[in-house]
Formats: sequence, structure tokens, C-alpha cells
Amino acid sequence: MDRKAKLTIILNHIILTRGFSTLSMAQLAKLAGVSRATLYLYFKNKGEIVSAVTKRHIDFISKQMQVNTENNVSVYQNIRLSMLLLTGSVSEIFLAELRREYPEMAQQLEESTDYFEKKTSQKLRELQQNNIISEEVDIDALVLQDSALVTASIRKALNGEWSFEQIKTVFLNYFVSTMKGTVSKDEESQLNFEQTKAFQKRIFSELYATFYKRI
Repeated sequence: MDRKAKLTIILNHIILTRGFSTLSMAQLAKLAGVSRATLYLYFKNKGEIVSAVTKRHIDFISKQMQVNTENNVSVYQNIRLSMLLLTGSVSEIFLAELRREYPEMAQQLEESTDYFEKKTSQKLRELQQNNIISEEVDIDALVLQDSALVTASIRKALNGEWSFEQIKTVFLNYFVSTMKGTVSKDEESQLNFEQTKAFQKRIFSELYATFYKRI
């Protein structure tokens, strides 16, 4: 990973928690732990920073949409974790400021997110048709439920209401309970949460780096 990509990740974490509209280039440089000269070496202005961060999110979404033709519990578990990871990769303050100051970028990001949700819902319905997900589950409600949980959790993290350990416990309990509650009876024995530990670690690493490391 080159220096610009690493700096983009740091700046991404900063503006997700603090926004960007009220931060000057000098303040962004200070928060990122670099000199103004270094920041300007890679980004001519704040708009370029916001563009790089937005592109990172869009690229991230694209990577989550790799097609998997298999229909099994393992695929279902990974899809649910991808949904949680994606929802947790943005914040309300970032989206609000993006819509207000860079509406074209906001539209691109929202279109990518909407497309991901559409493709994910299609795959979930396919899993349901193949008796992986219980026929009683409302797929649309499931997607909204994941989004609501993550959004509320991030809000509590930003407000300092939940520690990292609290949010980690909530996520783990939710993931385990929702998997057990939505997998069809015939497939319950195939649930294996040990297989997803690496993915879980990735989610928690991202949450910590974004919402706790700099608070």
C-alpha cells in the first residue's frame, strides 16, 4: 500500500467521526499526524480528500459484491457479515455533509450502496428458495434490521455512550442470535461461528480504528 492510500485511510477515519465541513487542511493534517506540506503533497484541497475517501467507500462496496454461486450456510454467514461491515463503514455526519457539499459524490456513493443492497437481497432470496434461510423470514425487514442496528450502535459510539467492548458484545450477540433465528431448521447444524472469526476480527478492527482510536 502506497503512502497516499495509507493517508486516505487515516483521513477516512477522521472525517467519518468528525465530518469535514468545519475542518481546515491544517486541522486535517494535524489530526492525521502529518505536516501540512505532506498533506498538500498528496491532496491539493479538501475536495480531493473527500473524493478519495468517497472512492474508497465505493471500491470497498464493489469488493463486497463478488458473486458466489453456492447456496449454503457459510455463504449466508459471510453475506450477513458483509452487510454489517458495509453499514458500519460510513457515518451519518459524513453522509449528511457529503449530500450538502458534494451532492454528485453523495449520489455515486448512494447508488453503489443501493445496488449492493439490491444484489444482496436477491442472493438472500435465492438462499431462502434453497431452504438455507427460513421461509418465514422477511428478507427486506432483515436488511433494514441490520442497517438500523449498526446505525444506532455507531451513534452511541460517537456520543461516547458505548465502549468498544460494549459495541463488540452487542454485535456478536446480534450476529449469533440473528443467524440462529433465521437459518432454516434443516440447516441449523451447519452453523459454524468459528469459521467467521477472521471476518469478525476485520469488522471490529475497522470499528475500533474509525470510532474509538481517535476519540
